[in-house]
Order: sequence, then structure tokens, then C-alpha cells
Amino acid sequence: MAPGHPNLLAVRPAGIRLAKDMHQPIADARLACSRAPLVPLAALWATLWTLVAIIESSHYIHSPSIPRWQPLTLILSLACTVTAWLMFELHSARYLRFPLEPPRAWFLHHLRRLPILAGGYVVIVFGLRVAVFAIAGGHYEHLPWRAQIPFELVKATLFYCLWLGLVYGALSYRADHRC
Repeated sequence: MAPGHPNLLAVRPAGIRLAKDMHQPIADARLACSRAPLVPLAALWATLWTLVAIIESSHYIHSPSIPRWQPLTLILSLACTVTAWLMFELHSARYLRFPLEPPRAWFLHHLRRLPILAGGYVVIVFGLRVAVFAIAGGHYEHLPWRAQIPFELVKATLFYCLWLGLVYGALSYRADHRC
């Protein structure tokens, strides 16, 4: 290797220390320390979005002509999907692999996944709702798809962008105040 030129094969992701055989990653203490503030943040975030779902379904909850399981299905389908999404995010070390500076590059890097995540969110939420309604013998009615899909995509986009802002803030704070 020429002096002054880095060995690109020796570069490793932040937060991961490689074993002597270079094939088996070993968790670094910095990885657990950096991820620590995200767990309570994710719990609060999932709780907030469950409350959003309750408020969104409030007109169904107070109607005596609608069975109680229907609004519960609307709320739990969103809450379960959001919780699964956050669990997936927390088990991924991808937030720690990309440098926080400059912020614009960090956000753009993470926003690349948004179309797949938002589309998956819509499919999973509506799939759960349709399945539960079908099992219970009901029919899930909603706005026409041309109105419903943009509404749900905007909701998922807001969820993810606000989540990224919280994660960036927590990681920036943690970087300034090392463990």
C-alpha cells in the first residue's frame, strides 16, 4: 500500500469493531451507548402516534351504531405497524453509520428509504384492517383510494420525518455529551 493512501478494505462502519478474522463483527460499547437514548424516545413516539390514532378514530368510538371492535381495529392497526417500524429502526445500526455532519447529508441519506417505508406502511395498515374486518364478518369502508392513499402517505411521511428529527437531535446531543 502506498504511503498516504488509506486501505479502503480496512475501513469499518462506525460503532463496529471487527474480530481478528475480519468476518465476525463484535458490538462496540459505543454502539450501545449511542442507541440508548433512542429506546425511550421510540416508546414515547409510539405512544404519541397511538394517541393520534385514537383522536383520528374518535368519531367512531362515540357512535353507538358502530361495534367497539371496529375503532379498536383502526387504532391497533396503526399502533402495531408504528411499533414494528420503530423496533426495526432501533435494531438497525444505520443511524450510527453515517456521520451527523453535515445535517443535510445525514437527512438526505435517511430519506432515501422513505418511499419504500411509506408504501409499506400503507399496505400493512390497510392489510391488517381489511383482514380483521373480514375475519369479523364486516367490510372495511374508507375514502376512495385516490384520496386515501395520498392522505396515508402524507401521514407516514410526517411520522418518519419527525422521527428523523428526533433521532438526529438525540444523536447530536449524545455526540456533544459523550457516554
